[in-house]
Amino acid sequence: MIIVRLYGGMGNQMYQYAFARALGLRSENEVRLDLSYIKRFDRKNRVDSFALKHLSIETGESFLSKGIFGLFLHKRNVFRIFEFLDRILNKKPRHVLIEKKCEFNPEKKRIKAGFIYVYAGTWQSFRYFDDCEETIRREFRFNPVVQAECSGFAKIIRSYPNTVSVHIRRGDYVGKKETEYTQGICTEAYYEKAMSIMNGKVSNADYFFFSDDLPYVKKTFGVSDRFHYLDTDTGKSNKLGHRDTGYMDMYLMSLCRHHIIANSTFSWWAAYLNEFKDKIVVSPRRWYQGISDSKDILPESWVKI
Repeated sequence: MIIVRLYGGMGNQMYQYAFARALGLRSENEVRLDLSYIKRFDRKNRVDSFALKHLSIETGESFLSKGIFGLFLHKRNVFRIFEFLDRILNKKPRHVLIEKKCEFNPEKKRIKAGFIYVYAGTWQSFRYFDDCEETIRREFRFNPVVQAECSGFAKIIRSYPNTVSVHIRRGDYVGKKETEYTQGICTEAYYEKAMSIMNGKVSNADYFFFSDDLPYVKKTFGVSDRFHYLDTDTGKSNKLGHRDTGYMDMYLMSLCRHHIIANSTFSWWAAYLNEFKDKIVVSPRRWYQGISDSKDILPESWVKI
């Protein structure tokens, strides 16, 4: 059995599950979800942050989500205990997986064991599941409830032939020194250059803007016959800036023909799930501050600027 502990926003939860699911497929192991962190976070903040429920995943919940296990897993430095136990169980740590650096590690992809607990990490690389892409895409299809909820917006997007989603991530990327240092913020100049590139490749492109700060976006980019602002913000945000209705944006972005993404797992997945074979994806070359090579995060076919 493989158990994966979920935390963070929708994009991170999807990476965590995709990593664990791929491990399971290679070793013929079933996957279960540890929702203890999410449940604890939701009780404290009165939100519902379990994002995978909006997809077509049928995986069940692990026993680690319940009772005393769920309380124990969040004690300070508990991962050190897991690391110690793992060294006893196996000379090559493989039973409890903790990602210490946000970079692709091919050795983690090859791990096979009867029991694996994916305790910590975002596992943010398509290379972890590129050999299981068909299954991941199938399970990451948005379920009928979401499709029905978004049918009106989806109809608008589908009425235009050359749609381009533009994702502008602000929220927890703005005003926090730690996030600004690690992530950086895509500037207005970046989006202008990206749209210029897109205009050179796509005739009569219509741009659909998605953001967790739509008033800022409207003020910054202004009015144009080719600019469209779909306001899906009918929910509330938690302290991390994740909106209850954020899944609607990801689904609608994935329906667009082309994409201009931010350095965000959220818009990465929207672009990845796009099923158009001729799609054009423009992305920031530098995904993290201080890391210039993002070859394990950004597919080769995407345009990096």
